Amino acid sequence: MPINTLPRDPITPEEQTSRPVLEVRRIDLVPETGDPIRLPIEAPTNVVSFKAGSVVEFEIHITDAEGNDLPIDGEFALPLAGQMGTSPRIVDVVFVSGVAVLTLGEWTSGRWRVTEEEVNIDLAPDETKFSFDGLTIKVRE
Repeated sequence: MPINTLPRDPITPEEQTSRPVLEVRRIDLVPETGDPIRLPIEAPTNVVSFKAGSVVEFEIHITDAEGNDLPIDGEFALPLAGQMGTSPRIVDVVFVSGVAVLTLGEWTSGRWRVTEEEVNIDLAPDETKFSFDGLTIKVRE
C-alpha cells in the first residue's frame, strides 16, 4: 500500500468544518450467546479495551459537521497501525448511505491506533479528506 509522503498543507478552519467526519458511534462486544455488550470509549483519548479472542462490532458513520449522516456509498481499506510491536491490520469497511457496521474477530493481545492521517493516507490530493478524532484499540490477555 503506497504511503503519501507529500507534505500536508495546514487545514484552514473553513476546510475543517466543511470536511466529512468519520464518527465511531458504537462499539459492541459480541458474545457467542446473548445480547451484545456496549463497550465504553474512554474520553478524551478515544480508547477502547477488550480481551483477546473477542468479536467486536464497530458502527461508523460519515457525517457533516452537524452530525447528519451523508449519503455516501463506498468501500475503503482502513489501516489499523500496530503500536508497541503489534502487527498492523488493514480491514475492509463498506459504507451504505454513510453507515458501516464492521465486525472483527481474531483479536490477539496488542495495541492499534487509527488516526486522521491513516484514514486519509491513500486518498488522492484532490479528493475530499475526512476529519477523524482517532481511536486506540487495546486488546489484553
